[in-house]
Order: sequence, then structure tokens, then C-alpha cells
Amino acid sequence: MKSLYCIIKRLSDLIGNIIQYITIFFIVVLLILSLAQVILRTFNLPQLGIEELMKMPTIWMYMLGGICASYTKSHIDCGILESMVKSNRTKKTLSIIKCILSIIVACFAIVWTNEYLQYCYSANKVSVIFGFPWFYANVAILVGIVGMLFYMILELLENIITFNRNDVEEKMP
Repeated sequence: MKSLYCIIKRLSDLIGNIIQYITIFFIVVLLILSLAQVILRTFNLPQLGIEELMKMPTIWMYMLGGICASYTKSHIDCGILESMVKSNRTKKTLSIIKCILSIIVACFAIVWTNEYLQYCYSANKVSVIFGFPWFYANVAILVGIVGMLFYMILELLENIITFNRNDVEEKMP
């Protein structure tokens, strides 16, 4: 099981690094489009279509950014229970429960997103100016949730594998 986990972990690191570079690409594209918009406003030139060009990379950037946060484990976490609990074993147990609940919510979100994508595909909505199919922007939502689910499952596996390890000695009262 550990060797399979190591292979999956290496693959996830590769995917995570690729997604980080793609996210950086979308950030640069959005920066360039924002700069173009500022320059056009400065000279009172028409900005027709720039906002529409910015919508699709923005959606992809947000969802890929969510995957990057899951990959680097830098997503927002309140941690109230963990701060009140002293036992490392209890903290690991809470972490496993949190991962399981996150996976359940992500599975529901995937089902709902799939239904929404089916509607978007059948409606065939396009953007007003350039005629981009909005279906491709909405695919980003499904890709983002599936990517986050993948890293949630990996985090759950890590928590289960390290559950009985005594990396940090617990203090006995």
C-alpha cells in the first residue's frame, strides 16, 4: 500500500506543479488584459471585449488556484477544534473526520456540477461579443472540484498512514 501511495504522491506532485504553472499563465494573461484595459481607459479608447476576454481566464484561475491550495495544503482552515484539543491522536482523528466530510461535500458538488454542465451544453450559450461557448468556462468548475477532491483523498490517505506514528511525543498529565 505504501509503494502505491508513493507512486500516487509522485504523480500528484507532477500534476500539482503543472497546475501551478498553468495558474501562473492565467494570472499573467489577466495582468496583461488588465494593463491593456487601463491603457485604453487612459486614452479614452474603446474597451470593447476586454472584460469578456477576462471572464474565462478568471474562472479557470480561481478553480486552478483552489487545486493549488489543496495541493500545497495552504487553503483556508479555521482550526478551532484543533486549537482546543491537546492530544495528537485526537487532532489526527479530527483531521481524518474533516477530510471525510470534505470528500462527501466534494462528491455532492461534482454531481451538481455535472448536471449544470449538461444543462450548459444543451443550452449552448455563447458570449456576446466573441461568441465563445460558456460551456468551456463552466468546465473549469468541474475540473477544479475534481482536482480538489483528488488532493483531499491524498490528504486522507496521509492522515490514515500517519495516524499511529508518534512523530511528536504526547505529554502525559
